[in-house]
Amino acid sequence: MKQLPNNKLIFSNSYLLKLILPLFGEQFFSILVGIIDSIMVASCGESAISGVSLIDTIYALFFFLATAFATGGAVVTSQYLGRKEYNNAKGAAKQLIYISVIFGILTALFFIPIKKQLISLIFGNLEKSVFDASITYFDYIFLSIPFLCLFSSASALFRSAGNSKISLQVSIIMNILNVVFNAILIYGLNMGVKGAGIATLISRAVAGVLMIFFITKLNTQIRIKQLFKVRFNWYFLKKIFAISIPNAIENSVFQFGKIAVQSLVASLGVASIAANVVVGNLCTFANLPGVAISLASTTIIGQCLGAGEKKQARHYSKILISISVLAISIFAFVLILFRNPIIALYNLTPTSASLASSVSFIVLIMTSLLWTFAFSTPNLLRAAGDVKFTLVCSIISLFLFRITGAYVFTKIFEFGLMGIWLAMIVDWICRSSCYLLRIKGNVWLEKKVI
Repeated sequence: MKQLPNNKLIFSNSYLLKLILPLFGEQFFSILVGIIDSIMVASCGESAISGVSLIDTIYALFFFLATAFATGGAVVTSQYLGRKEYNNAKGAAKQLIYISVIFGILTALFFIPIKKQLISLIFGNLEKSVFDASITYFDYIFLSIPFLCLFSSASALFRSAGNSKISLQVSIIMNILNVVFNAILIYGLNMGVKGAGIATLISRAVAGVLMIFFITKLNTQIRIKQLFKVRFNWYFLKKIFAISIPNAIENSVFQFGKIAVQSLVASLGVASIAANVVVGNLCTFANLPGVAISLASTTIIGQCLGAGEKKQARHYSKILISISVLAISIFAFVLILFRNPIIALYNLTPTSASLASSVSFIVLIMTSLLWTFAFSTPNLLRAAGDVKFTLVCSIISLFLFRITGAYVFTKIFEFGLMGIWLAMIVDWICRSSCYLLRIKGNVWLEKKVI
């Protein structure tokens, strides 16, 4: 790696590989198992996969809120580690675990009792079979949220210390358990959607418990001692909230927008709902390397800026963006070539399969061109503490283009499912333009976190 003038690079090539590759492996395995999970549920019928996908849309809102807290804690911890203030890093880490668990428990307690009203409010009058599948799946998924919060926050903390192998190992265990219990409960015991929900709950519970064990027992820079002796520290909480609250607002508004768009998809019928699941899965798989690099950027940029190395932060941001664009392009190209055999695995009706094929072709091309700039670049800004800018850009683009555009393309021009994704592509173009202009400037490098 070329050395910057008068500066020794903080991270070597080998360090970057050791950080990014396990994250890539974790995301690859998680998404692959997610696709397998969808295929297993699809064997129960299009109503089952449609019901599960609708609940996953609601659940994603709370997952990304939990991720916002994890990101806030990871940014603060990374910058403390960059300054070599290890006691402060551990103090911030402990507070992150506390708020993550509290958030998960409160979410489950509040929403499970009102699930029927919530589903009806969001998605309107669903077909009875789809509604019944949604209700069945809801309880188990929301009971799993506290455990997923534990996993997410602990994983972010290990990443902030440059250790991404732990989350990879636990993720593998979690996803293997999910597939095994899916096979037993769906195929062996014919439990259908209920079986899928139970499998998810069990696997996430095991993952959450394992991550708490590792973060309290392993001798690392962020090892948390006396975790169960709960004491809240407002000094660290304020720093975490300064990052996580704007990020949480951005994520929640974004997910509300996705739910609003999903309600439009639901109005298009079961064929469109089922096809949309497949297109979403293919797009998610193409984005896999970008997600891994985005996760790594919190550690890399956070530690650079914590150490006061602004030139290195810019240097690494260029490297991360370049790698992400190249890797996503390769993945998207391969998926375009093999999309029809993959779609065939879902056992869709001919109408749904044809729709999924045509929409995914366009979406995968645009993903290779835009996804990194729309979604990886803002994570570089967040790692520097530039969260208000990403919040404003995200909200404006969401309402002007993704939601409004989806309504115009589907209701006025009657483009159907293709219209939904065309609106998303316009949203990506807007985000990419804003974030690229910001990353080229210097304002984000001047933000203060600690």
